[in-house]
Amino acid sequence: MKFEIFTPTVIHELGQRKNQEDSVFPAKGASAETDRLFLVCDGMGGHSKGEVASANVIDAMASWIKQRTLPNGVVTDGIIEGAMQSAYQRLDSLDDGAENKMGTTLTLVSLHSGGVSMAHVGDSRIYHIRPSKREILYKSIDHSLVYELYRAGAISYDEMATSPQRNVITRAVMPGEENRCKVDIAHTTNVQAGDYFYLCSDGMLEQMTDDQLLDVFCSDGSDEMKAATLVSMTEGNKDNHTALLIKIKDVIAEPGDDNLPNDEHISSYNEKTVPIVVEPVEPSPVPPAAAPTGNNTAAPSTQSSCDKKGINKLLLLLMILLFTLIVGCVVYFLLD
Repeated sequence: MKFEIFTPTVIHELGQRKNQEDSVFPAKGASAETDRLFLVCDGMGGHSKGEVASANVIDAMASWIKQRTLPNGVVTDGIIEGAMQSAYQRLDSLDDGAENKMGTTLTLVSLHSGGVSMAHVGDSRIYHIRPSKREILYKSIDHSLVYELYRAGAISYDEMATSPQRNVITRAVMPGEENRCKVDIAHTTNVQAGDYFYLCSDGMLEQMTDDQLLDVFCSDGSDEMKAATLVSMTEGNKDNHTALLIKIKDVIAEPGDDNLPNDEHISSYNEKTVPIVVEPVEPSPVPPAAAPTGNNTAAPSTQSSCDKKGINKLLLLLMILLFTLIVGCVVYFLLD
């Protein structure tokens, strides 16, 4: 299959931060209708670290994928995983041994002859939106502590947005460790003219629900107007604001398209629906997420899924709740 797109619209705003730790590919002012690879990374680690991590991961991955796309135009999962390893090696070469490791989230969308591949690590997000039906066809699942607590039933969906731990992520692309976090990859061939793929850092999401996001993408007006609306709706938060709006102009069918894979999870994804977790690819070693000092912090981990720290925190929380309940019962019976 072949895709025709409109010139992508890039948001890359400093926000209320002193430095820009987000990186985007293609860069603002450099996007074109011929682009087929898109990345957004949200760096962590404080001044002069987060931006280094995000910029180098994007550069390493974009170079790897462009050089290794198959002759038939397909970008395989193996190519994406190889690009991840290239990014880790780049960060390893820049690692200064500091305890506070730099790191970054990652979102990637590739339009290729085999369909659309979407990959992510962390809490930067990917949406596939169909304005003609007011639908979110796909939303990547955040690798975050609050989402793990939500899945475990410890907090409600609404409490995720206000939790003091909402910026703790359970996966990040970081240097210096043997166990590396895996990247989640999804695919779709269910693409129509007028669809959007939206990649964004969490700075674009703190004050926006999915319904509000749909309101923007389903509204009349140019993509530049939509981008301006998105920026205005998020300007109150303190983070950087980075996003890519990719609008599909046309999808041209080719022989063999019926045999292409499509494991994108179709769901209404409204705010009260429990999201469907994308089935992960085989683990690719990635460094455990230490706790950098940016807006996002990454929870350390040592197991291959890089989620052990989040699980440990959940168990600690449950133990505290159980202990409090037991103490309360003892006091009640003594006073009674």
